[in-house]
Amino acid sequence: MEPSNEYCPTKCAPAVSKNTQSTVRVPDLPNPTSIRLLDIIDSQDGKIRCSMRVVDLEDENLDYAAISYTWGNPITVYEEPMPDLTGLTFSEHAEQLPFTYRTSRMGPNHEVLYMVDSAKLHYYSRHTHVPHEKLRWQERTPREIELLFLEALLELRERLLEAPCGNEMRRVICLPIWVDALCINQADLAERAAQVQLMGRIYKSAHMVFAWVGKDHQLSVLAESTIGMILDFDATRLHAEDSSYPEQEEVTLSSIPGVTVVHWFALFALFQRLWFRRAWVVQEAVFAKISMDIILAVIAFLEDTGLDHELCQLGQNFLTNRPVSDEAQHWEKLTSFSSQEPNIKAELQVEPRDAASFILGYHHIRARLGMCNAGMPMLYLQDDKVVNSSANKARWIVHIPDTIHLRDHTVENVFNEELGMQGIRFHRRPLRLLSILSNFRDLEATDPRDKILAFLNLAEDDLGLAPDYYANARDVFTEAAKAMIRKRLGLARLPVLIQGLPSWVPDFSARLGQTPFDQGGDDDRFRAGVDEHMMEDINVCINQDDTLTVNAIKVENVIASTDLDQDPVIQILKLALKSPADYPINPMTWWVDNGNRILRFRAVTRVEALWCTLIADNLTEADYDYGSLDSRDALGSGFSNWILTDILEAIDLFVERIELESNDLAQVLSSNSFCTRMALWSAMYDGRRLSNELEVPCFTEIVADLKAKIEQETEAEARQIGGAFRRPPISESQQQEDPIRGKYKRPSMQRLTPLERRKVRNFEKHMRKATEGRKLFMTESGLFGLGPKSLGQNSNSKDEVWILMGARVSFILRKVEGGRYMIVKEAYVHGIMYGEGNGYYAEWDEYGRWVERISLA
Repeated sequence: MEPSNEYCPTKCAPAVSKNTQSTVRVPDLPNPTSIRLLDIIDSQDGKIRCSMRVVDLEDENLDYAAISYTWGNPITVYEEPMPDLTGLTFSEHAEQLPFTYRTSRMGPNHEVLYMVDSAKLHYYSRHTHVPHEKLRWQERTPREIELLFLEALLELRERLLEAPCGNEMRRVICLPIWVDALCINQADLAERAAQVQLMGRIYKSAHMVFAWVGKDHQLSVLAESTIGMILDFDATRLHAEDSSYPEQEEVTLSSIPGVTVVHWFALFALFQRLWFRRAWVVQEAVFAKISMDIILAVIAFLEDTGLDHELCQLGQNFLTNRPVSDEAQHWEKLTSFSSQEPNIKAELQVEPRDAASFILGYHHIRARLGMCNAGMPMLYLQDDKVVNSSANKARWIVHIPDTIHLRDHTVENVFNEELGMQGIRFHRRPLRLLSILSNFRDLEATDPRDKILAFLNLAEDDLGLAPDYYANARDVFTEAAKAMIRKRLGLARLPVLIQGLPSWVPDFSARLGQTPFDQGGDDDRFRAGVDEHMMEDINVCINQDDTLTVNAIKVENVIASTDLDQDPVIQILKLALKSPADYPINPMTWWVDNGNRILRFRAVTRVEALWCTLIADNLTEADYDYGSLDSRDALGSGFSNWILTDILEAIDLFVERIELESNDLAQVLSSNSFCTRMALWSAMYDGRRLSNELEVPCFTEIVADLKAKIEQETEAEARQIGGAFRRPPISESQQQEDPIRGKYKRPSMQRLTPLERRKVRNFEKHMRKATEGRKLFMTESGLFGLGPKSLGQNSNSKDEVWILMGARVSFILRKVEGGRYMIVKEAYVHGIMYGEGNGYYAEWDEYGRWVERISLA
């Protein structure tokens, strides 16, 4: 062991001079497996006294703790006391009240409407602090970073020593610590690269790893109680002993007893902390003995019920001053029916969905590495007597089932001699780097190279990559892409942020902002360019000029696309009505026949192709599995009722204002909204195709058309269409119980059965995941697809759909100079994702099929 070096950084306030430098002499590392450890001696006279020593990971008696952290202050949501509202009235001071919503300018007179946002009013009547987002993690010097960790660790030690815990815990919290900011010489690039390769082993070898996500404050305390109420609810609903619990009811933000808008926002604020977004945290959490079962159970509950999106939307709307209640949100939708542009939506600096992606990805990676079971957590409530009599006061038991995902394993047929019968054996597939990057692409790293280097220790596909901090980001990304292509052709294009990066090399430093269609594993769900009939055509050549030459099949050009952000039902139906009523091709779909998973061709209608596209064909493998919410029947029903409930909400909004004067702006806009939705729905119902913009009929014509359709329906169908338009009674107290969706959304959903409501929410969940960060588009013949936001933005070049031989998904390409093509991004196109393009779009001559050879710039 090397002699220790005393290290005494001054304990001071945050405002330390940026020129302050540490004078400590960092001891050298004599061996490739040597690391430094820090012993905290004491804190006296405003100073924290430490000593540093060198140890070797080969030492069997080595005992230390490690710190998982984020550089700087990890808190991003802060609160200020609500300003004094004494003497303010809504009629005169609406803009100064924190619970009002101001619409975009609407109508020919640029009118602005103010309204009380019931969800915000509910929040501020219970919690008199106004939240705002602020990132302070960059407001630090190297000395401040050191002090922040040491102070946090001392505070943690004091708290644990005061808490009732055993002698082992008291010993562990006083162990020497390893923390990369102090124990790695960050200025020595060679040492930094060598220590990075050891980090997986460092965290595996640590006796314990402390994850520091930031200090407690008022919202974090509320978040802890919210987690408890969520777990109580989830354990009760899944394992209720009596049959009185309405298990078929859909779960909403108002379903959990005791959890208010305030509690939900507090939970949102906790998950906005930066620890959940740091690339290096992944391997620290995966390799370390950090138990996140409770957090995983919460995230799994939110993801399963679709509340993850609603929670993120609630928090984002609060912090960006957008409408929170459904009433206010409907008024913002009406902007599209006026002659004015909607307000530019403010965005958060910290993307809300990253925390859930990190936690679910953490569990998936640990399971793929064989470090835990692969199932999603199941909760059990312990008996109160057991909890009260146990030293462990945990109320819940979290069970992770041992689930085998076939996509993650190869299957071997074996003969069991002892039993004298044939059996099977599962072998875990190696975890690919591309699969890891698909899970954690949106995590943050100060150094862009770390978006690759931080994950190398987790990958098992032996790409031959090693940390190299002498190489620039362009070279790191290009070498990583080349290595992955040699193993498996997987391409996902992002906007060019690094000058000179080839179009086939993903810019890993940029946010992906969506779930990739090709997630880089061995899942054969999509096989656009790897169908068994195409394998002989796979010929990928990486050229010296950094171009990529591949065999490819051109499908068609994109002729129309639409965003789905403002008013998705109207945007979707307007684009869909430009396509033929009969889908141009017969797509293939997965079936299970006598235990075998096979693909079959299946004719589909325009409506079915549309909703299949909106969820990227995320059906059960058994196709018509009526017992699953992910069956074709259930998802198709969910789509139809999603459209219906949107129309019903528009009706309720219109009915409230039908008695106003005909020239009243509110009456005009709500009438236009309702009549447009009904006209689009009617055109889809009739199987029409529109070549021009839809002419919206008046209210009287809409009602007459609806009555005629009801009369033509069979009795069962008439109950669905005619009966659904009757409004169930929703009392004012019920609206107050649900301040977020009680005005219009809840009444419209109450028209459906409990099971139908669950189908709607399940369809919405799949649609949000597939369409996030994407546009819906249509090709020349009427194929539907999901593609990048940049579709239609380049007037000098057409967006073309291509199948690249060796790639599992289709791509959007643009032609550039020299006859080459630039990859824009991956795409989902309904009808070509399972190899159908080989038969529909490949060129044929007397010698058979041939494909084009193209160069990707």
